[in-house]
Amino acid sequence: MQLGLSQATVAAAAGVSASYYGRIERGEVQAPRFEVLWAIGAALGLDLRLAVFPEGEPVHDQAQLPILEVARGMLPTTTAWRTEVVLPGDGDLRAWDAVAMAPDGWTAFEAISRLGVVDATVRHVHQKLRDDPRIARLVLLVADTVRNRQALRAAGAVVRADFPLTTHEVLAHLRAGRTPPLNGIAVIRVRRQPPAP
Repeated sequence: MQLGLSQATVAAAAGVSASYYGRIERGEVQAPRFEVLWAIGAALGLDLRLAVFPEGEPVHDQAQLPILEVARGMLPTTTAWRTEVVLPGDGDLRAWDAVAMAPDGWTAFEAISRLGVVDATVRHVHQKLRDDPRIARLVLLVADTVRNRQALRAAGAVVRADFPLTTHEVLAHLRAGRTPPLNGIAVIRVRRQPPAP
């Protein structure tokens, strides 16, 4: 309309029928071909760009990946391990950082490189637990830093009530090839990568 072009003119320039173009404008075409959208954009003087987004919450920072790798490396290779597992529910884009799928149930793992407000973190993961009936237990994998240890000490009893297993207990279960039987927090030491030259 701003360009003073009719649907028929734009459709002809894009090489599609006017009725098909009208259906695209009204959102009635489920998945129009990219080439068609590109041709329509070109006819309107627009540059069409394609963007790809992950389904679910992405791993928020590169520091989380080595933490997850430590936990995965302790489990037997026969234990199914998936990252970025989207919660069930139509339109829910929240995801677990990783899930270990064992015969005794699914264990969710959340990797935390920098622990902020502990009670907010606990509240956030409890909301996810409430909304995902597939998860039998949850392990928070927290990077071993002075700041994170101080935050966990300060939270003390609040954290232990919801996550009774200690680092030692969580790691003992993982090293034995088992997922932990209860929720827990494991403080994970990760080797620092040397800076790229």
